[in-house]
Amino acid sequence: MSRSLRIAIVSASARPLLGGIAEQVHLQAGALIRRGHEVTVVTGGEALPAARREYEEIRIGRTFLAPAHGSRAAFVWGRNLERDLRALLTSDRFDLTHVHSPHEPGLPTAAVASAQMPVVATFHTAGRPHPLLRAWVARQRMVYARISRRIAVSLAAREFAHALLPGEYELTPNGVDTARFAGPGDLDPPLEPTRRSARPSPECLDLLLVGCLEPRKGHDVALRALRLASARSPLRLFCVGDGRRRDALRRSARGLDVFFAGAVAAEELPAWYARSDLALAPATGGESFGVVLLEAMAAGLPLIASDLPGYREVLAPSGAGLLTPPGDAAALADAIVRLAGDAALRGEMSLRGRAAAMQFDGEVVGERLEATYRRALGRQGELGPGGVGLERRRA
Repeated sequence: MSRSLRIAIVSASARPLLGGIAEQVHLQAGALIRRGHEVTVVTGGEALPAARREYEEIRIGRTFLAPAHGSRAAFVWGRNLERDLRALLTSDRFDLTHVHSPHEPGLPTAAVASAQMPVVATFHTAGRPHPLLRAWVARQRMVYARISRRIAVSLAAREFAHALLPGEYELTPNGVDTARFAGPGDLDPPLEPTRRSARPSPECLDLLLVGCLEPRKGHDVALRALRLASARSPLRLFCVGDGRRRDALRRSARGLDVFFAGAVAAEELPAWYARSDLALAPATGGESFGVVLLEAMAAGLPLIASDLPGYREVLAPSGAGLLTPPGDAAALADAIVRLAGDAALRGEMSLRGRAAAMQFDGEVVGERLEATYRRALGRQGELGPGGVGLERRRA
């Protein structure tokens, strides 16, 4: 049996923050622990004292939310960040460091620079790199030469990463806890006190949109589509997620049957999928993968998603839903009406989605990560001090 590894997973995004990367960190840590490894998550800010987790957690620096990649991302800064990381990421404590979004300033870059053992890095972002980000990465190129193995979560993420750091990338997709989303959920999600949770009519279809209330997630498109589709079919939309656009979106939703649930705890999310009939992912851009697609598929929800490269890569092979042009409210409305009127097709998509989600189960992803880690450790003899590759030493 292969020996267990001592792994540090470093990420600026981690629970209790909400978002795809934070959920992947949690999922991967749990899967690796079940494979017999020791995992410590290194992130920023203060932990919730009541947080339930299987892994050790170390908090360094302060976490700030700031605009990035058309959204808001977590950044971790601290006066002594590199010094603290050098003291923590030592070879007598860890065998390997796994850094998420290593190109981002603050904690991820500092971890790559400070780790005294092989570094594996996962790239999550899609789209076109901003000129300022290109300049930052160019200045730090000697730091990023320390990375032993690079992972991209999708072809779209690989294209983004390759534009910043040319080289080889392994494709290891994001994962989902299929068992967590396959059940009915532990909670009955509440609606507004003045409204009943029962459907307005037996024919009414409950739609679900999970995502932060920010422009690129496509809530405006969904509301325009709902206004068109509601004239042809009884529909209700649940929006799970919060953000600065909440009041503006509520004004846009006047006259429609829409419930804004706000941000929900991770343990409550499966129940929202369980109570819905159809999931929407109308993002307009910047999506490298779409963890929400995996969650819906695992829950057996048919999907309608924007035809973006990251979404297409997940949804098209599964047969679990339909793709519509990004930003096209009329096409989205037509797709909603089509699925609302075809229960048999929704049932077929539900079965296909559950089957396809199993390929992305957290345990499968954990096995793939372990193989990558062992390849990185196998190359340790090829590396110079601090994990710097021979290619860098020849340069």
